[in-house]
Amino acid sequence: MKSLILTALAIFFIGYSISMINKGSNSSRYERKPKDKWNSLSDGDDPTTDEGKSK
Repeated sequence: MKSLILTALAIFFIGYSISMINKGSNSSRYERKPKDKWNSLSDGDDPTTDEGKSK
């Protein structure tokens, strides 16, 4: 009975560790880039000015 509880705890700990590692590995390289100048509004760029950059 004691070994069953220890095995269950070990499986839970391993699963929890794997889920924490996966949450921390989010990377910005997989983010979508804007397809056109109007999608850059979410980055704070104004598409009505030159190249989306205000001076």
